[in-house]
Order: sequence, then C-alpha cells, then structure tokens
Amino acid sequence: MAWLILFLAGILEVIWAFAMKLSQGFTRPVPAFITITAMVASFWLLVLC
Repeated sequence: MAWLILFLAGILEVIWAFAMKLSQGFTRPVPAFITITAMVASFWLLVLC
C-alpha cells in the first residue's frame, strides 16, 4: 500500500511541476489551481507514507 501511495505522490509531483510551468507565474487561474491542488495532495500523500 505504501508503494502505491508513493507512486501516486510521484505522479502528482510531475503534474504540479508541469502545471506550474503552464500557470506562467500564477497569472492563469486554472493551471495555478491545478498546481496548488496537486502540490497539497502530493505532500499529503507523502506524509502518509
């Protein structure tokens, strides 16, 4: 179970890094929201491991 959580956290890390690039300095709201949401979810999953 821990490996699955770690894998999902890793995927979320890639998503938020990509979305951060698309947000262009957090000036575009949808990619900025995706960045923040994926970042929080990734950190939360890493805390669970």
